[in-house]
Order: sequence, then C-alpha cells, then structure tokens
Amino acid sequence: MTPPLSNLLQPVIRRYRAWQKWRGLSICWLLTAFAASAVHSLKKHGWQEPEWAFMAILILAALTGFIIWLGCRKISPDRRWISRQIEEEHPELNSKLMAAVEQRPDETGQYSYLQQRVISEAVRHAIQTGWSENLHSRQVVWARGFHWAALIIMIASLLHLRLPTAFAGVLPGDPAYETVATDIKVDPGDTRVEKGRSLVITARFSGPTPVNAHLVVSGDGEKAKIVPMVKAMNDPIFGTTIPEVDGPFRYHVVYEDKQSDEYQVTVFEFPRLEQSNIEINFPEYTGLDKQRTENTRRATAVVRSHIDVELELNKPVNSARLVAANRKLILKTDGTKAVANLKDFELIRSEIFDLQLIDDEGRTNKFDERFVFVALPNRPPEIRFKSPRGDQRVTALQEVLFEAEGWDDYGLTKFGFGYRVAGRDTVDHLMVTNAPAKDKRSFAKDISLEEVGLKPDNLMSYYLWAEDIGPNGKPRRVESDIYFAEIRPFDETFRENQGAGGGQQQNRQQQQGTPSEQLAELVKNITSATWKLRRMDYEEPARPTSTEPKEPKEQP
Repeated sequence: MTPPLSNLLQPVIRRYRAWQKWRGLSICWLLTAFAASAVHSLKKHGWQEPEWAFMAILILAALTGFIIWLGCRKISPDRRWISRQIEEEHPELNSKLMAAVEQRPDETGQYSYLQQRVISEAVRHAIQTGWSENLHSRQVVWARGFHWAALIIMIASLLHLRLPTAFAGVLPGDPAYETVATDIKVDPGDTRVEKGRSLVITARFSGPTPVNAHLVVSGDGEKAKIVPMVKAMNDPIFGTTIPEVDGPFRYHVVYEDKQSDEYQVTVFEFPRLEQSNIEINFPEYTGLDKQRTENTRRATAVVRSHIDVELELNKPVNSARLVAANRKLILKTDGTKAVANLKDFELIRSEIFDLQLIDDEGRTNKFDERFVFVALPNRPPEIRFKSPRGDQRVTALQEVLFEAEGWDDYGLTKFGFGYRVAGRDTVDHLMVTNAPAKDKRSFAKDISLEEVGLKPDNLMSYYLWAEDIGPNGKPRRVESDIYFAEIRPFDETFRENQGAGGGQQQNRQQQQGTPSEQLAELVKNITSATWKLRRMDYEEPARPTSTEPKEPKEQP
C-alpha cells in the first residue's frame, strides 16, 4: 500500500483501536463495579469480606484493564474491513477505496498507471470529504464518555469497601499526587531552505504522547493551513513533509489544547540560468544578415563573426563568466536585474565554455551550463581544369580549348586562367566576376597558338586562378597547379608517318629523346618546383577536417 493511502487510513485505524479500547475498558469497569457492589451487598447480609477483597478486586480490574489496553494497541484490523466500513459511510466511492487498498507494487516496487490512478482518486476523495479525520469520530466520543461514566461508577462502588491503610491519603487530589508535564521539541525550528525543495518537520514529545498533532503553516497575507502529522509506530514522534517550499512562512505544532513555539522558515536560491539568447553578426563579405536565436547555448558561424550573448537568470548576480580550458570571458551584470550580457565576442576558433555564476552571498550555480561556439573556416576557392587535362603536346597551328569550373563557399570575386611563353610576360584572362556563394561557375575559351606566336620547340605554361575575400576581409588569390603545352616540330608528324621498316630505330630515338626534348623536360621540372614554392607562400596551412570542438572527458 502506498504511503499516502496508508497515512489516510492510519487515523481511522487509530479511532477503531480507541473505540475498542474504550468499549473494553467500559465493560471492565462495569464488571468491577458489579463485583464491588456484590461484595458490599453480601456485607449487608452479614458476610465478613476478607481483608484482601478490595485489593483483589482492584488488582484484577487493573490487570484486566491493562490487558485490554495492551491488546487494543496491538490489534491490527483488516484494512479491507476498514475500507468496507468507509465505503458504507461514503457510497460515492464506488469501491474505489477497496480497490486501492488491494493494489500491490510490481517487482521493482513501482505501481502502474492504472494503479496510481485508482489510489489517487481514493486519496483525493479522502482530502475532499475528510473521512480520514472524521469517520467514526462520534462513536469514539460516545465510547470515551461511556468509559468515564463506567469508571466513576466503579470508583464509587469501590469506595464502599474498606481501603487498606497502606494506601490511605494517596488518592488523586492529595498533595502527594504529582502530575507529569509534557515537553515538545520541534525540528528543524528556525531554518533556511532552498526554494523549491521539500522540508520535513518533526515534533518529539517527552512525557505523555498526545493522540494526534497538527502542523499550522501561515505565510504573509495568506490563510493558515492545518496539516495533520503522522505518528511514528513506537516512538513519541509526529512528522510531516512540505513537498515544496516556494516562499518564507511561519509554523507551529498544535496538540490537544496546546501548541508549540512559532518558528520561521526563510528561503534562498542558487543562481540559475533561465534562458540564453545568441545573436551572430557575420562578416560583411558573406552577405549574410545578422542571426538571432532564442533559448540556445550553441552558435555556429564563420571565423571572424561577432557574437552577442544575452542571459536571463533567476536572480541578480555579482559576476558571470564563460570559462574555457585556457581563458575566461567576463559578462556584464546588473546588480538590480537578473541578466548578464557578452557583447561583440569575435569568433576565432571553436571553443567550449562553462557558465559560472556567483551571487552576492558567494553561491555558485549548481548545474553546469555549457556553451558551444563552432567556428567554420572560410575555405579558399576550389578550381579545376575540365580541358585540357594535364600536360599537352600540340602543333603551332592548333587551337586549344580551355574549359574550367570553380566554386567558393562565400562567392568568387574573380575567376580566370593565365598562360606564359618562355621569354614573354604572363597573359591573364578574366572569365568570371562576382559569382554568388556556393554557385559553381564554368567557362570555356579557345586560344589559337598561331596567334599567340608559338614556334616549334617552344614551351607554354598555363594555369587557373581565382580570388575571393579571405578571413581577414581582404582579397585572397589562389592558383591551380601549372601545366605545360610543348610545341612539336613540323617534321615530327612526318616521322610518325614513316613506314615500319625503320620502326625499331625510331623507337630507340624517341625513348632516348632529343637534346631539345631533354632540355624542355628540365625546364618543366624547374618551373613546376618554383610554382609550388610560390603557392606555398600565400596559401593557408592545412586545417583539420572537423572544426567541431571536442567535449572534455569526465574525470573518474
């Protein structure tokens, strides 16, 4: 059975035990009075009662009363029978209470949804109707009154008998008779509690234990609430729980016709993040509008973006910081407002920050609030030749088709190709301008080698180039690998058409290469190496494939 339902049935069970006790004692006192009256009647007819008659009747009455009292304390009525009695008094329950009493938890100690629903309805009805505190109260009152009447009758009957002298002068009301006072200790007394937490209040009695006790709770401007306290099984302790403390209040314990001192409960709060809003101002070259996101602790933007962080807290704080592995960011706070702000934070690299809040009493936030800032790289343009591919051997009268495509994450400002003939200046052709972000652009252009003025054994180099805006906001130029077009002599074609008779000798000559061909190959190697060194001077260093910051590992 669940604790709430058991707590509701406990007062009914106590009243049932009290009713049995008062009824049993009443019968015992009446039988004792009958015995005393019988002895007294025999005395009137000349019977001389023994000296021990009074003591025998008194001891027998006391012993019987003690047995009845002890038996009623240990009596454990069937809860289903108790539930049936309650159902008879409140037929609107429709057997819900009996069904709730019979519920048992599963192997894990939990109740299913339907079981919880039945129990909740029974508990709700008890709170609404108050049968837990009122059921059979009148029967207990009548039984108690009948008990005192029977006790008075018994005492009056015993007074007719002779009292032993040893007990003379020790009756209630005599100066030698002393009463026992009842003391109470309430815990936790005056205290401070975190807002939203529960609070357990207990009352320990020294001396006679009252039948019941109640907690009286009152707040500023609120009506006092009375909460029944539950007694421990064998200890003189009553207790109850306030599920959630949401503000300061006063309380005291009442029992019988007395009450304890009044105590004060105050509340405090740890600083806590309620909501965080992030606004991103992207670099001008991206062409993106500023972006604001509500209730987030994560921002992803290109490097050199500027980030504003707005924090809404549960209370004003003295300081707020975002703490990373190797640095701290100080947020601006207001001692009168529950806010904190970070303005114009420049995103250089991906980082993870933990929020640290400190209030005016030195309390810090209980829960970690993690902020993740991911810096996306501004990648250089991606360009490639579609035609021609690799080095070429061409004739001086040939036309060469140059085809290429390019792409950039934030847009190409310029895109083209260039070529250079040994001993001449480089010629650049601008083919594309101001391409939008992530828009792949292509171009094609025919170049007549005759118009360029190439002659046999000349060497022409060619390459692609493109420009975009780099992370520093300035134009950035990238170039592709360099390729070569070697002009074949006119007689080479004639030699290729020679008969097969001299084929072996021609093959040996081609494998060995002419001096001019060997010289051209050497020039290509030197030019390629120089070109690579030149590109390394301005190209960005290699970056890791992932820019996502790694979460710190928990220490065991």
